[in-house]
Amino acid sequence: MRLLREIGVVGQNPRTGLLYTIKAAPAGTVLPESVFAAIQLRWQYMRSRAPELALLVWGSALLDDRVGKPLFQRLWRELAPDVSLRAVDGTDMLWTDDGAAHEVAFRHENYFESIRRFTVSEADRRRVVDAYCGWFAGLSRPSPVERFSWARAMLELPDPDRTALARC
Repeated sequence: MRLLREIGVVGQNPRTGLLYTIKAAPAGTVLPESVFAAIQLRWQYMRSRAPELALLVWGSALLDDRVGKPLFQRLWRELAPDVSLRAVDGTDMLWTDDGAAHEVAFRHENYFESIRRFTVSEADRRRVVDAYCGWFAGLSRPSPVERFSWARAMLELPDPDRTALARC
């Protein structure tokens, strides 16, 4: 529906929210052949329009399909400080319950699984890992689960520091 709205085939009544047809769909519109391909197209579109938002979504999928609210806020602050919570929710990939949830979760496992397969530049990957490591380093007494997640985040670097990994 978003694509149809974007290309002007479908409109939405601002008062009622109902969708209506403006014009016929252009001939030759090709739908993606798989769910993964559809998600990949959406993410590529997001990267071209809102690169910080795309990096935040990618970073949220680095370790698990859920991110605790305090950690998500740290990622948000470091990766996409100019992006609104409304824009995050507007991706329809992440669920924040308008910021009220105790954790941010992917709306469907297909989003999480697909986004995990996408690649970002080494600099962006480092930014994401640095945000995670800064979070874990700031914990006064990380639990064994948090220490394991910290090590997993560090292993996402192309050249992980083995000495720092041993300290986790």
